[in-house]
Amino acid sequence: MIPCFYVPGGGDRPASRQTIYADGSADEHFREGVDLELSHWLPNRTPIPYKADTSTEICLRFVDAPLPGDWDLAVNNHLDVDGVLSVYALVHSDRALAHRDTLIGAARMGDFWDWAPLPAQVLFQGLVNFQHAHPWGSIGLMDLYTRCFTRINQLLAADPEAVPDARPGIDALARGCERAAALRKPIHDRFVHYPLERLEPVPDFNAPLDPTLAVPVQARNRYDRERIQLLSAPVAGGWAYELWYPGYRWAETPDSWAAPGFTFTGSTNGYRYDHAPLEVAVAALDGTWHRAEELTPFKAAPGRNYPVILYNEGTAHPPDEVVAILAAAF
Repeated sequence: MIPCFYVPGGGDRPASRQTIYADGSADEHFREGVDLELSHWLPNRTPIPYKADTSTEICLRFVDAPLPGDWDLAVNNHLDVDGVLSVYALVHSDRALAHRDTLIGAARMGDFWDWAPLPAQVLFQGLVNFQHAHPWGSIGLMDLYTRCFTRINQLLAADPEAVPDARPGIDALARGCERAAALRKPIHDRFVHYPLERLEPVPDFNAPLDPTLAVPVQARNRYDRERIQLLSAPVAGGWAYELWYPGYRWAETPDSWAAPGFTFTGSTNGYRYDHAPLEVAVAALDGTWHRAEELTPFKAAPGRNYPVILYNEGTAHPPDEVVAILAAAF
């Protein structure tokens, strides 16, 4: 649909009659009333009819029902799965629409640590592995985006069993889903407890599926993506705890539950966190609890990546007690 795309650092920016900013934020070249923003980042100017949880889905909604105009350039300003798939949806629209659910699922896995069906897992894992294997500083974002588009076409056409670099993570996710299903203890509609043997590393943003994890967040999100998740594990002298918010909550996600406590600061994807019932709950528990006060997609509670809002590395309070007190806050 869009004949041309541009990513900063890729040479001279093409002249454009009307530009679409896909994912990310618009820059100083944005022309009010001329250009268009299609993004779930906050703040954004995305028209209400196109708003969706991922920028990829926003762009697909636009392709389905475009605004009249002479749209001739798609622009993004960073490299991740949702960003690349957003531009792909605009530039390779026919193929993107033919694989709509797969693109949306892969974008959710990238930005939100979501679970998605196997075709989306293959696209996500194959694409993010490709991105990690090709540092853009050495070849430039424009060149890397072009190579990513080629890789997307290959992955969409591939037999899911024939993408060897994706299989270890995908197979581990399948095993993790079985473990998650056996472990999960739903407390109410918005709260679930996962008693684990140990707490595992919190994945980085846009990280590939990790075959070393026993119960990855994507497995838990197969069942509980719109619940607060309390993880517990035994440690010397007691238990350790982490409280995970929905992974999507950092973005504008109108199709998903808005978990409480986030106040947008006005800076890009930045929030203050303050949920009074949680403060009351933590006050009822002694020990050292670390709570997030400021949030971005890359950080939350001090010493933990997003989406960990609260944690304690060791307390004598047993899980039944902690579950009852924290679940009441939501």
